[in-house]
Amino acid sequence: KEYTGKDIFSTILPKSLNIKYKSAQDEEVVITKGDLLSGIVDSRGVGAFKGRIIVKIREVAGDKATREFIDNCGRLGVAYLMSRGFTVGISDIDLSKEVKKKTEEVVKKAVKDAENLIKSYQEGNIKLLPGLTPNESLEVQILNALAGGLNSSSEIVSKNIVESDIVNMARSGSKGSLVNTTQMSASVGQETILGKRIKRGYLGRTLPHFKKGDLSPLSHGYVASGFKDGLTPFEVFWNIMNGREGLMDKSLRTRKSGYMQRRLVNALQDLKIDDDGSVRSIRGRIVQFLAGEDGVDPSKSFWGKIDWKSQIGE
Repeated sequence: KEYTGKDIFSTILPKSLNIKYKSAQDEEVVITKGDLLSGIVDSRGVGAFKGRIIVKIREVAGDKATREFIDNCGRLGVAYLMSRGFTVGISDIDLSKEVKKKTEEVVKKAVKDAENLIKSYQEGNIKLLPGLTPNESLEVQILNALAGGLNSSSEIVSKNIVESDIVNMARSGSKGSLVNTTQMSASVGQETILGKRIKRGYLGRTLPHFKKGDLSPLSHGYVASGFKDGLTPFEVFWNIMNGREGLMDKSLRTRKSGYMQRRLVNALQDLKIDDDGSVRSIRGRIVQFLAGEDGVDPSKSFWGKIDWKSQIGE
C-alpha cells in the first residue's frame, strides 16, 4: 500500500481525537477518530501557542498521550528532514524582471502618495483626523500610505515568488512571514522608533545631509530597497536604528514582565479556590465569589470556553 503524508501523520494521533478547525492558510482541517482527512497541519495545529490539536489531545486523552504526541511529532519531523533535507539559498527569493518592476512601481506610488500628503499639509489642506493636530494627522497618513505600499508589494511577491523552503517556512507559521520575504526580495518599508517615523537627529532634521524641515519619506526612515539588492547608506542607518530599538525593547520588556510575574506569584500564593467555587485568602476572607468570574478552569477549558458540542458529538 502507498502511504500519503496524511496517513503517516494519522499514525501518531490518538484514536479518540475528533476536531475541526481552520489552518493558518484558512483551510479546514478535519480529523475524525484519529485520522487526518483533510487540511494542512501547521502552527495553528501543533504550534507552541496556538496548537489546537495539542490542546484537544490533552483534553480527550490526557497528559501522557499529549507528551507522546509531541515527542512523536519531533521524531517524525527529524526523520522526514533526514530523508528530504531543508535548505535555503539566496536564489529562493529571486523575482522575475516583470515582478520586480511591479514592486518598484508600487513603492514609487506609495512614496508619491506620501509626497502628495506633505504638499497638502504645506498648503494647509491636510485632512485632520479626530483628536490629532495637523502635524500628527500628516504623520499617521504618511505611515498608512507607506504601509499600504509594503502590503501591496507583499501580495505581489506572495503570488509570484518561486515555491521554496523559505516560503514553506513562512506559510506554515514555523518562523518568519511573507513580509520578511518581501523585505529581502523587494522593499524593506518604513523603519520606526516608538511606532513613529524617525525624527531624532539634528536640529530640524534627522541627518546633516537633508534640508531643515524636510518631511520626505527618505529623510525620515523609509527604506525603498530590499536586502538582496542592497541598501543605500541612509537606509542602512535607518535599519540599524530600528534594529537597536528592537534589541533594547526586547531586553527591557523581558526584565519587566519577569519581575511582574514574580510579584503576582508572591501576591497570589496564599489564595485558593474553596469547595463552593469562591476564591478565599488563607484566613477564609472571600476575594472572589466565583473563580475568574466564570468558574471555568483555563487548564481544562477550550480556549477559555467549555466545548460541550464535541463532548456530546455534533
